[in-house]
Amino acid sequence: MSTAARRTRYGLLAVVLIAAATVSLAIANLLASRYSTAWDVTATRAQELSPRTRNLLSELDAPYEIVLAVDSRRVERSSREQVGDVLAAFERASPHLRATRIDTASAAGAAEYRSFLARLRDRDAAKIAAQTARVRETLDKTDDIARGLAALATPMLAVRDAMPEPDPAFTKNRDAFMKWAASAGDAAQSLAALTTAPRNALAATASTLGVPNLEPAVLPLRKYLTELEPGLADVAEKVRTFSKDGVATPAARDLARPIAAALEELRTRAALAADALRLERLDLARVAAVLETQEAAIVVGPPGKGVTAIPVSWLFPPVDTPGGMRADVGRRAEDLFAVAVESLARPAAPVVVLIHGTPSRAFTQAREYQGMIQRLGLRGIDLVEWATVLDPEPPSTREADPTGKRPVVYVVLSTSPLTSHQQYTGPARVEALGHAISRIVQDGAPLLLSITPSDLPTYGQKDPTVAALPLFGLEADSARPIIRAVLTPQGRQVAVDQALVAVPGPTPVHGAVKNLRTVLEWAIPLRPAPGWAGPPPQPLYRVESNNGEAWAESQWRDLWVTMHSTRGAALPELPTPDSSRDDTQGPWTVAATCSRVAPSTGKPQRLVVIGANDWFQDGVTEAQAQNVDGRSVRAFPGNAELLEASIYWLAGQDERVAPSPTARAVAVIGPLGPGTRSALRWLVLAGLPGGALLLGAIWRAVRG
Repeated sequence: MSTAARRTRYGLLAVVLIAAATVSLAIANLLASRYSTAWDVTATRAQELSPRTRNLLSELDAPYEIVLAVDSRRVERSSREQVGDVLAAFERASPHLRATRIDTASAAGAAEYRSFLARLRDRDAAKIAAQTARVRETLDKTDDIARGLAALATPMLAVRDAMPEPDPAFTKNRDAFMKWAASAGDAAQSLAALTTAPRNALAATASTLGVPNLEPAVLPLRKYLTELEPGLADVAEKVRTFSKDGVATPAARDLARPIAAALEELRTRAALAADALRLERLDLARVAAVLETQEAAIVVGPPGKGVTAIPVSWLFPPVDTPGGMRADVGRRAEDLFAVAVESLARPAAPVVVLIHGTPSRAFTQAREYQGMIQRLGLRGIDLVEWATVLDPEPPSTREADPTGKRPVVYVVLSTSPLTSHQQYTGPARVEALGHAISRIVQDGAPLLLSITPSDLPTYGQKDPTVAALPLFGLEADSARPIIRAVLTPQGRQVAVDQALVAVPGPTPVHGAVKNLRTVLEWAIPLRPAPGWAGPPPQPLYRVESNNGEAWAESQWRDLWVTMHSTRGAALPELPTPDSSRDDTQGPWTVAATCSRVAPSTGKPQRLVVIGANDWFQDGVTEAQAQNVDGRSVRAFPGNAELLEASIYWLAGQDERVAPSPTARAVAVIGPLGPGTRSALRWLVLAGLPGGALLLGAIWRAVRG
């Protein structure tokens, strides 16, 4: 073959090879864009959708849509890409979810957004019209009630005048009718004033969606009518009794009879008006309220499931946010999208009744719990407060759940007998809290119980807050909290915090907090109750003795007082383990899940007991630490996850119990067991040299 022929042949082969390689790369890229695979080896699956999100999306059986409308000029590109990746992952995880991204900075995007909003408005047009008509009609009836009340003032004063003023026998009744006449006039004016806000809301239809936001506007009027109804009933009964009183003059009795009938009629009309103003939740009105202030991601459920909105400011951090914090935009976006979809797909979120011994009903304004309240509220979990010192009876949950269909979970924030508050002593507050706990247990309700150290057993008294635990197979040694010795540059010190990881267990709560660092302070040991024949409690967290470095301390009171003192007093002597009074034989269970069949209901009853208090304060759940790559992450993500998982499990909503996206901010490899560690040591010490010798022997055998 000539030189020219060989060159031609090699040239053709090169062209074919290059073409084949190019086609192969193109096909590989095409397949990779459609069928990508990644392996996540972190224990918390930080590079995937969280288990909770995957569980939720796998249950969708009807079409859902997420529409993210945002002006691209106002949001950093990297943040938009992270949120876009999350939406793409949502679409891959469920065939019933579609995500649409609209750039409102362009003319085409703005038009598409307007078309989408018009579609939303048309979808609920009939429901909006019916609710609007209902509110208008009720406002007209309220005006009639106000006029009726105002008209009663004159006949009430006539009754007063029908009783001779000089006669002392009539003084009390004269004063009563004069007071009722004034109250009727005041109530008429109050009703007239409270109808102003709903009428303004009905007129304000020039919003982005053209939907009046009636629910918050009618709330004050509804509350007033609800409170007015029993007041009218009481006055009607007193006037009716007066009309039959033989002491009153005949003229006064005759004038009083029609007043009693009129009051009874007004009472009935007030009750009907209050019920009519219990409006069905109009999600579109809340979406409209959000859109009045900023752009939003709108999540649309199938017909009958509603609509919700996520403000753009929640999804995207400001442009000047440090890069380390921007790195978690994707996880936060996943959490927000999952919560929004869940609120539509699983609307029956629990109602939490928070029980405490503080003589105040202002817990929802407590600064140290605002993060927790916001986190629960974002998930649709409403909070009702029960201050047991002020209210022996449990509060009503009707405002949070008018239908009565949502599960109710009781969460106890314990009270220390060492801390008095105003006119209430510590033991009195503990006693009131103990009565409430016992009542909940007897009623068969689900309970999340937090325990704080108590010195009552030291004086031969029982701790009322843990008296019900034997009914679930547990006992709590609240008189001996666990502390530990630590070495510092200043010498030996003691610490009351325990950084823990949950032990394996069968309940969904165990899986939700798996491998997540959780911190408990002043941990209380829990032990099996003697003679318990029911289902065994499942340990959730344990504290190891660590060769005597941790122990359950009996003489802890001075340490407690010193650490809780605002004057920074110094502890004269550090506690040391004393085998005669202290418990030095660990490990100690400090948290557990329990269940039993409640005798009062014959139904299963669940309990989660945490041998610590204040473990879900914002200072704990939002404590920050530096990750290995410089990012700020939550130091103890397990605390917030433990609270949410416990609430869902206690509510019987096991399908909601799973790690949330924000729990995966710290991507850690799971702890290695003793067998795995031993295998790795032998691999390094003997495997590598032995492998080299084996390969050498094979090589020599092959070469002969």
